[in-house]
Amino acid sequence: MRFVSSITWRLICALPLLAASGVEGAQPPHLQVGIALFGNGVQSLQTRSRIAGSEIEARFDRVLAPSLRTRLAAGALLEVGATDSRFQSDFLPRRVLRLRQAELEWAPFEILSLTLGALDQQRLESPLLIERQTFPGFRQELSGTVARVEWSLSAQQSIAADTSSTALLHPWNTSGTSQLPTFYLERAALGFSPNPHFGLKAHGSHFRFADLSTPSALQSAFMGNTIIGQVAANARYAYMFEGWEWGLGVWAQTGKLRPQLKFQAIANTGAPAEQSSGWRATLELAWQATPQVVITPSLNRFRMESDAAPAFYSDRTFGHSNRNGFGLGLNVALPKEKIAFEGSWVDARVLAPNGRQSDLQWLALQVSTNHDVL
Repeated sequence: MRFVSSITWRLICALPLLAASGVEGAQPPHLQVGIALFGNGVQSLQTRSRIAGSEIEARFDRVLAPSLRTRLAAGALLEVGATDSRFQSDFLPRRVLRLRQAELEWAPFEILSLTLGALDQQRLESPLLIERQTFPGFRQELSGTVARVEWSLSAQQSIAADTSSTALLHPWNTSGTSQLPTFYLERAALGFSPNPHFGLKAHGSHFRFADLSTPSALQSAFMGNTIIGQVAANARYAYMFEGWEWGLGVWAQTGKLRPQLKFQAIANTGAPAEQSSGWRATLELAWQATPQVVITPSLNRFRMESDAAPAFYSDRTFGHSNRNGFGLGLNVALPKEKIAFEGSWVDARVLAPNGRQSDLQWLALQVSTNHDVL
């Protein structure tokens, strides 16, 4: 792999020896299992979909040695229903086994960690860029705490795979080149919480996609991106995807109320100015209704221009790209029972008419629970 140096491979080969040196002091493993039952419906001129399903996921975390740990997460997603779609397969019933995470992390120093394996991109909390994907790759991170400020600097080099659907897509460049589709990210993040009643988190990232596949480009044409070509054999993205992504979250605790505001923005320097940016703002208000019940209504407002990011990898709930609209949500959590009920509705309008998209409404209901097995 071009992004992994010979030094990296030597490090990988040395990890088993490092693990063996400290196994006696290893902590017990942690295993958590989560189950979700859900139903959703999509309505637009081109797509009608009614789906019911279940997702089961297990997460395993074990410290192998004082400086070495592994994280695994995998699950099964089973859906049934009916979909009538003129163009895209994004809302077809899915039946997939998914590897969410398979990471080996080595922390030779308190401020440094090196992680290799199948990296969970959901940890980025950047749905405008990537949502619910797992990329094979390598991550380096420096982190620490100064006073009450938590800081981190990280970089990731990875293969832009697809783990989101049952579509028979293999995100490999089929346009005549032999390069793997890749994703690179560099990020700086800060967190500050001076007391239990207030906190904030902020981050800024530079991202770059390269050599994205022709099948993903063809699908992205129906998700809002500007594409050249009409079939999978010759389709390609009209613009490069390299730019900047920012995020800010602020929360406060006052009595039984916990308001929170989150904002994310993205800008692609590889596309024309009028097609290159996007943002989403989310306002949540958690209310401790009783000692056993927390009720959290939420409001989303968003705008995502056509070529701010590769639509193939971004959040389908908000219509991927070339969309403008708002969403409403309600979460009712029973923390002691570890059960949550959630409902959401999204109205995603088309920004620039293109003949392949139309205004879309999305309704979803879900009940979920998780339990510690070990």
